[in-house]
Amino acid sequence: MSFFDNFFADVQPIVINNINEMYESLDAKSSHAALRTIQKECIDLLDTKLDKSEVILKLSTGSGKTIIGLLYLKYYGHKYQEPVLFLVPNLQLAQQVLTEASSLGIAATLYSHGDRHVEPDAMRGNTVIISTYEKLFNGLSTFQRYHINPCAIVFDDAHSGMDVVKKQFSLVGSSDVYIKLKEIFKESCQKHSPIQWIDLQNASSNFEIPYWIWQEKLEKVIHLLNEYSEEFIFNYPLIKHELRFCRCVFTENSFEIAPDIINIRNITPYSGAKHKLFMSATLADSDSFIRTLGLKKETVESIISPESDKGIGERMILAPSLVSPDFNRPIVMELCVEFSNHYSVFILTSSTSQSLEWVERGAKILNSENIAVELVLLKQNPKKNGLYVLAQRFEGLDLADDLCRVLVIDDIPYGERIIENHDSENLGDIGGFGKKNIFRIEQGMGRAVRSHVDYAVVLLAGNDLSSFIAYKECRDALSAETNAQLELGINMSKKVASAPSSEKLRMFKEVMTACLEREPVWKSVYSNAMKNVRKSDKKCSIELINIAEQERLYFEASFDDQYFTYKDSFNTAINSLDDSYLKGKYLENFAKVVSVYDFEESQKLQSRARNLYPKALKPNTILPKKITKKATAAGIKISEKLKLFTELNGLILELRKLQENFGFNNENSILIERNFKKLGDFLGADSSNPEIDNNIGPDVCWHLEDKVFVIEIKHNKTAPLNKGEAGQLEVSINWAMEKYPPMSNLIPVTVTNVKKVQVDAIYGRGTQILDEHSTNRLLNDLINFYTAIISSNKTTASEISAELRAKNLDANALNKHYFRNLFNETSVD
Repeated sequence: MSFFDNFFADVQPIVINNINEMYESLDAKSSHAALRTIQKECIDLLDTKLDKSEVILKLSTGSGKTIIGLLYLKYYGHKYQEPVLFLVPNLQLAQQVLTEASSLGIAATLYSHGDRHVEPDAMRGNTVIISTYEKLFNGLSTFQRYHINPCAIVFDDAHSGMDVVKKQFSLVGSSDVYIKLKEIFKESCQKHSPIQWIDLQNASSNFEIPYWIWQEKLEKVIHLLNEYSEEFIFNYPLIKHELRFCRCVFTENSFEIAPDIINIRNITPYSGAKHKLFMSATLADSDSFIRTLGLKKETVESIISPESDKGIGERMILAPSLVSPDFNRPIVMELCVEFSNHYSVFILTSSTSQSLEWVERGAKILNSENIAVELVLLKQNPKKNGLYVLAQRFEGLDLADDLCRVLVIDDIPYGERIIENHDSENLGDIGGFGKKNIFRIEQGMGRAVRSHVDYAVVLLAGNDLSSFIAYKECRDALSAETNAQLELGINMSKKVASAPSSEKLRMFKEVMTACLEREPVWKSVYSNAMKNVRKSDKKCSIELINIAEQERLYFEASFDDQYFTYKDSFNTAINSLDDSYLKGKYLENFAKVVSVYDFEESQKLQSRARNLYPKALKPNTILPKKITKKATAAGIKISEKLKLFTELNGLILELRKLQENFGFNNENSILIERNFKKLGDFLGADSSNPEIDNNIGPDVCWHLEDKVFVIEIKHNKTAPLNKGEAGQLEVSINWAMEKYPPMSNLIPVTVTNVKKVQVDAIYGRGTQILDEHSTNRLLNDLINFYTAIISSNKTTASEISAELRAKNLDANALNKHYFRNLFNETSVD
């Protein structure tokens, strides 16, 4: 017993009624003796929601979220005398939270890999537990095993955390288990979709197992996963009881098994927490809070954000490819090597192979094992210079101030998850399913600017990324501040682009230097560009929030075999959506559950989904829809295509990208078939891949005005065209006669470089040849056409139609200028 125990025996203990009073009771260091205005506002907002079980706080990077989260937890730990938990994406950030807690006068402990118990004070809520998402969300969670049940949890960088959670609720495998799993489905999938299944041997291909085949083979799958359970020790227990609702997608050498809606209730320390605070700098896809973490709809509809949030710091965002096609990725690499002699340059790549290309240029590759040490060394380096590269690390990275002055986003930041990328590709969503790719770009750009007083140059490297951010859909999903910074960068890029070719690179370096050396003219230009930009929070669609809620309710009931409890309400929510690929995707999710108890009904739902979403799984029985109307005029289609882009030069970059990897030298026929479909789109045709999509019909069809180009591709053939190939084209023509309007002019086309035909190969007299040279000429002419209409601002349908005729790119001229009659171009072998 101390002296003060006796001396102040009559003094009443301090009563803490809210978070503000909790802060006033702390012995904080002088650096934390007063809250910043924005922190005080956030705490005032949270004090009005102390009775809420869930709160989402939107707050810009560098605004002091960590202190807010720690105070939130300290209050509830004091109130309930139960554990409180602060979650971060990785251990590097956990150490930063630990340091911040010490400065604030809050006791905290790191609960890391291998730790089992926590100290008694942490169990009583006196010490904040700091841990990672992986530590809580796994099948052998020590939180559950050792009864560490937090009364309150803070989720820092919540969107990054959701990515971790989804990864934990999935199985990814390769090698032996991949071979054995593939063998289970081989016979059924070859019968269902023979072309796609065979194409799995090619890189960048993927194949989703139809859910009815998955459910039929589930017993064998379970036996296999039990055999290899040690490989999935932290993941398998989380999904093993919901396997019938999971998806399985194969690539050429790996697979992923995961549910669309995870059973988050299985993590009882999470689901049982009385209070949860989710903090994020961006809320681009708020419905994910419902689909992934099971938050209530009301929570997502009442996100709080302080008025005093000053937003993001100063970023000069430049897309070199928009200056000139010559400013390609190798030029950007040379530029970064040069600037790394004077500044710290960080590159964020989408893959390890991309990172290694930077290593060849002298970059040091950073990963989870060495990043903490390397950042300490960089801080100690008085020059603050160097070249560093990270793969698939767009979150959980704090590179404030001189730690990073030049940041490079190298290519579109596709996610690591197989299923997520599969959905993005199939939905044709430029931002990825749920706009995840756009979110990663914005998240990645935020790594270098950690407060409103920080600054950096951000380079978007390569044609792919430059064309990506030129899409209107992409720009609409970015924040107002990012869009304003991007627009300023594009305008500066255009000025550089107008300079003589010999001066462009020098001027581009000068532009970058103006920001890095804090030139007054640049600061003035930036300030003027940003002063009228209002900080805005993108509101998630009410429809998407509603359908996310109904989908989760439906799946949660189905996890408990209550298939009809929310069936009608989920179906009603789906039907309320406008017809779209996304509506088709939700119908497919609906059909997957229905298939468990009613195969016939599920197949009807799947047919509906397929009609809305062509890349949906093909039902067991499907009849191709007959086309009864004329093709949409090419001028109208191209005019609509132009409207997809905010920056029209991005469309030119898309065409160049198509030309660079068209596929004539690639054995993978799927690649060139899809590229011919894209080429048709650029021509303004109603373009399709019938054989890929429906396992019947030609490789490609271009429906252009009254003509239908029926195209079979023999691009890698060297032997003379034979009888079988002639017969295949004839079958495709017969298919098209049934498919297209009666008066259509069907033009049979063989894409080949072969100039000989076997004597018994009977081709129709109107058969046309399109070879590699003519295809390249067509691509070049298309690039010139789009360059002309963009530069002259000819964007109406009538102006475009006139320009198509002038450039010999209308349907009649195409047949005359690029195609050659087979009998005039070949000889009999």
